[in-house]
Amino acid sequence: MIRYAALSALALLGACAEQAADPAAPGEAPEAQAVTLDAVAEDYVKVSLALEAHDPGFVDAYYGPEEWRTAAEAEAAGLDAVSDHIDALLARAAQAEPDAEDELSDDRKAFLIAHLEAMQTRVRMARGETVPFDEETQSLYGVVAPEPDMEEVEAALAAIGDLLPGEDPLWKRVDDFKKRLEIPDENLQVVMDAAIEECRARTMDHVALPEDEFFHMELVTDQPWSGYNWYQGGHESLIEINTDLPVRIDRAVDLGCHEGYPGHHTLNSLREARMVEDRGWIEFTMFPLYAPTALIAEGTANYGIDMAFTPEEREAFERDVLYPLAGIDPALAETNAALREDMQALRLMRADTARDYLDGDIDAETYKDRIQRYTLTSPERAAQSLDFTETYRGYIVNYGVGEVMAGQYVDRVGGDDETARWDAFIHAIATPVLPSDLQE
Repeated sequence: MIRYAALSALALLGACAEQAADPAAPGEAPEAQAVTLDAVAEDYVKVSLALEAHDPGFVDAYYGPEEWRTAAEAEAAGLDAVSDHIDALLARAAQAEPDAEDELSDDRKAFLIAHLEAMQTRVRMARGETVPFDEETQSLYGVVAPEPDMEEVEAALAAIGDLLPGEDPLWKRVDDFKKRLEIPDENLQVVMDAAIEECRARTMDHVALPEDEFFHMELVTDQPWSGYNWYQGGHESLIEINTDLPVRIDRAVDLGCHEGYPGHHTLNSLREARMVEDRGWIEFTMFPLYAPTALIAEGTANYGIDMAFTPEEREAFERDVLYPLAGIDPALAETNAALREDMQALRLMRADTARDYLDGDIDAETYKDRIQRYTLTSPERAAQSLDFTETYRGYIVNYGVGEVMAGQYVDRVGGDDETARWDAFIHAIATPVLPSDLQE
């Protein structure tokens, strides 16, 4: 077990600046002033907790020493002081020498620097500065959303039109079909339990998780998201599923994999076991929401569905197990699988529409119209999408763009060998990987 010393948050932040400004005080041995990554990491966590006071939600999960959070809340360092100390930490991180005996230490240093740089962008936003969408996503998540290939998008829309012919607008034909796939409230728990169990079993065939890993699920309402993983530490997660709108059968596997196995719960459990418990890297007791690691988390969680199931395996599992449990006609599974495949070509449209909206090029009504047309969803779900975009802004790139990047990384590193593909996937979620590492 690791034991951590408790310090005043403000006193610690002051120490950060002093050490950066005077790295070798007269009369002191040089080794006494050596900057270590462990010290930078500790201060990074404390500065993040200080930023949370000005940027609520920045710290998405934290299971480090509780006295650090208490001290940060009590001291309430001003935003200018937080920004100054982030700069000081960046200078210290640049000086820090990686551990030559740890093959991940260079990656750790790059991880800390990238996350400190992202924090400065959140400071700018917390001050009320308007940051253009592409600059925001590049600064925070290390990526700029590519422009969708509209020829590919239109071809996919035409294919979906052939799959679901009719006179109504295409979004309505799709929505009407998907309404037939809504899970009755009384069956939702048993369907979700079965989906999660299957996602877990398929993941455990390839991933050695801590023996005490566990999560529990709750149904909630009045949220801008459809599902959320609240990591508790101790290899435990709380997964909440939003039931503001009816949950459709696709979402069972989506949420089971994305929020659980091999998605967020798997990522956080492995990081806690390998980074915190095995190495003592305190920075991994804190998950910053608006940071490069968010693209890794969301992209691999989305791609994790494809790691757990081939398209054929998913269709068969849903048809033979989930549809009967939900009381839905299994004959709909084939059409739904084909629809899901065609809609893959539309997955960059949300980020592209969000970019135009947040940059002021379109208004809210145009946003909802485009989401309806190009993601084939109802007015109610388009409004929920707008709510998400207004709440989380550029975070939307982490899903579609992150999924593409995660898939390309696994393909490049793992090739066609199943074991190598899982090794690549586990490396991406359980080590200090950055978005740039996913790119060739």
